[in-house]
Amino acid sequence: MVTARWQLTAVASPAPAPVLAEVAAVTRAGFGGRQLVPGLPTPDGASETAASVAADLTAGAWLGVARDPAGALLGSVRAFPHPPDAWEVRRLAVHPVARGTGLAEALMRFLERQAALAGATAVVLDTVVERGNPPFYARIGYPTVRHFPSPDKPLSEVAMRRELGGPVERLRYPFEGERAPRGYGLLVTWHTDGVRTRARVHRDVADGLAVAALPWPGWAFVGADGGPAGCVEDAEYPGAPSTVDAYRMPRAVDPGLLALWRVHR
Repeated sequence: MVTARWQLTAVASPAPAPVLAEVAAVTRAGFGGRQLVPGLPTPDGASETAASVAADLTAGAWLGVARDPAGALLGSVRAFPHPPDAWEVRRLAVHPVARGTGLAEALMRFLERQAALAGATAVVLDTVVERGNPPFYARIGYPTVRHFPSPDKPLSEVAMRRELGGPVERLRYPFEGERAPRGYGLLVTWHTDGVRTRARVHRDVADGLAVAALPWPGWAFVGADGGPAGCVEDAEYPGAPSTVDAYRMPRAVDPGLLALWRVHR
């Protein structure tokens, strides 16, 4: 597929060695550059190799790439077909020079079209809350269907799913398109005035969501966590949210906490 900016193509397996190297390099660049929130564990994609890309293809992954008019590879996306109905995104990467151009969404739309042609009815993915990834996927039509702890790092993840075949519903983040959280004894909402960060603890989850959704004069909502009753108290911290350990990675501070939403400013 050719657009005004990029040529989007699917790569057949086995892929040529130079293509595997290009995909690995753009993935490392996309995952290993400046991080939105410093101090988090290194993303898996930052150590991508040609061998790991080849292993995914051998295991049945579909691979799409984007090149500029000069032939330089600027992005890639991989997905595993999961019969009978879904494709699961494995790795979406855009080179830093192409960030903010719409390439990430173009790659996802390319993947969705290929999935639909193969008979899939949905595309699903898991992504990390603390890294600030869910807002992008919500914006391109992926509602959150589940919150859960990362199985191999002290981070929080969400499962997101887009049903294919209908118009794209661009969702506001957070809250739109997902059910209210259940099973938490309390909700912690995070707010900042630009120089301070405040955690407010709500024993009533519905009340906490109402507080998060409404403007609080002088303070902006930047996230919320769920946890067992009594695990945290109200607190105020100097500095931006990304400097506060409990905001940056709550499960490392208290294993009972789960980051539900993050709006990085």
